[in-house]
Amino acid sequence: MTEGTERERPRGETGAGHGVGADAPPGGDVLARELQGTLPCARCGYNLRGLSVRAVCPECGTPVRGTILAMVDPFAEELRPIAFPRVIASLVVLWGAGAVAAAAAVWWLRGAELASMIGVDLAVPEWFGAVPAAGVAVSGVGALALIRPHGGIAPVASVAAGVGVAAYIPLAYLMLILHANVDRLSTMPFMGRDEVSEMRTLIRLGIAFFAAITIMGVRPNARLLGSRSLVMRSGRVDRQTMLVMVGALGIASAGDALRLMAVGGLGDLLGTIGLIVIAVGSMLFTLGLAGVMVDVTRVARVIVSPPLGIRQVLYGTGDERSP
Repeated sequence: MTEGTERERPRGETGAGHGVGADAPPGGDVLARELQGTLPCARCGYNLRGLSVRAVCPECGTPVRGTILAMVDPFAEELRPIAFPRVIASLVVLWGAGAVAAAAAVWWLRGAELASMIGVDLAVPEWFGAVPAAGVAVSGVGALALIRPHGGIAPVASVAAGVGVAAYIPLAYLMLILHANVDRLSTMPFMGRDEVSEMRTLIRLGIAFFAAITIMGVRPNARLLGSRSLVMRSGRVDRQTMLVMVGALGIASAGDALRLMAVGGLGDLLGTIGLIVIAVGSMLFTLGLAGVMVDVTRVARVIVSPPLGIRQVLYGTGDERSP
């Protein structure tokens, strides 16, 4: 689909025999119009410029109309222009990548703790405890793109995104306190049952709270950017990933609450159930982050290379004539 992979028709070729030229009926019938814009064949990549909408690809026989249906976005011309597409695309990717990096660092820390229980020493440097907070901070910087990525956004959506971005500050701070400070007070900060574990449980509840605020705050504008992708808008990718992530945070918080209630004769049982619930919620949240990363990568490509519109295909870039 890129310019470098398209196979251009030799200079002077008219496409005769494929429904162009002599076969085109008079009167400017749109269905017989020769394509003035670049349109690579959906199957083989051949540039269909100059062919009629009624024609077929001379390389593989795919109907031009089929390629238009597959590759032309009928709402492309209604999308709001983005003033600095590469900047916005880079920040959006940074938003997702920072969050994924933070989650991966936390899983590494918990994996090292689990390994120590079976006698395997995974050396984790002291500075590594700051990595989750750093990932959250990077994600917060990327989230700045979601406050107002383009014009025409409702003020309430921009305000909500601003609140979500602001919530990254206490979120990163609590992550730093938890993993760089509190966890150093115990050899088994997550698996253990002591005053340190109770302290970190309370901090984890605060982290879940601010994480939910960031997600719900930026979600409207994130979905608005996602709607720029025809694949997502047409329903071929229909995931409520961010809502699922909030639900996963709720599950993990329920596990933390169980651990706080783990006192008396049922303490060990409630503590164990709480650990399992936290693990399930954390895994679901991580899967949600992976889904977000896939989506932002797709959206970033669309931001940098906007989808083809029907005017571009029929008349070429910049032609304002109506069909």
